[in-house]
Amino acid sequence: MRFTTYTKYRGRWLDAMNLANLMEFLSDFLLNGGFAGGPNYHPFWGWSGLNDTNSLDSLKNALLKALMESGELTPEMIEELRGEGQGDEAVQQQIADLLDDLIQRMVDEGYLTLENGTPAIPSALQDVTGQGEIDEAKKAAQEVQFNLTQKGMDFLGYRALKNLLSAVGSSSLGSHETPHLATGVEADATSKPYEFGDTMNIDVSATLKNTIEREGLAVPLQIDYQDLMVHQT
Repeated sequence: MRFTTYTKYRGRWLDAMNLANLMEFLSDFLLNGGFAGGPNYHPFWGWSGLNDTNSLDSLKNALLKALMESGELTPEMIEELRGEGQGDEAVQQQIADLLDDLIQRMVDEGYLTLENGTPAIPSALQDVTGQGEIDEAKKAAQEVQFNLTQKGMDFLGYRALKNLLSAVGSSSLGSHETPHLATGVEADATSKPYEFGDTMNIDVSATLKNTIEREGLAVPLQIDYQDLMVHQT
C-alpha cells in the first residue's frame, strides 16, 4: 500500500503544522465567503451563491485548496484530487482523515466551533475528488455548521490590520511609526533624517552628501548617525 509513512508520521506532521499560517491561507474564505451573507442574498453583502459557505463541507474544500497552495500535500495526493490518480481509496481516505484531523485541531485550539448538535466531526468522505456519488458522510458534513470563535476573529482581524498598515506606510521595525514610510513601496518623495523605528530604507546619496558636508572628502568616509537619511513614500 502506498503512503505507509503517512500514518507513521501523521501525528508528528500535524503537531509541526503552523495553524496560524493555515488560518492566513483560509482568511479570504473565512472573511469573504464563510461570513458574507451565507447562501442567500444579503442586503449588505449581495448575492453569495447557492452553496452554504458556513458548512463543514465548504470548510474542507477551502482547506484542500489551502494545503495545495502551501505545498503540504504529496504529489500523489494532488493527483488524486485532480482526478489524475488511480482512484486509490486508501489515499483518498488519508486525505479525508487529514482534513478531519486539521479541523479537530482548529477546534481544540479555539479557532472554530461546530454546531448542529454534533460535537464530533462526521466520518471521512469516501471520494474527496467530487467525482463519485454523495454519500452519508458528505451529507452530514453539509449539515454541520462552523463558526469562528472570538480567538479566530481576533486573529483574522489582527492579520488584516497588519497587512493594511504595512501597505499604507507603517514602519515594521521599532516603536516609532513613520506615516510616509513602508517597506516594499517605491520611494517617490523627499528623504528625511533617520529616527529610531524607521525602516532602514536608506537614501545612500543623501546620506553620503551629509557625511561629505560634515567631514569633507576624507577617505575612509566616517558616516555618523546624524548623517543617515531614509526614503519616504
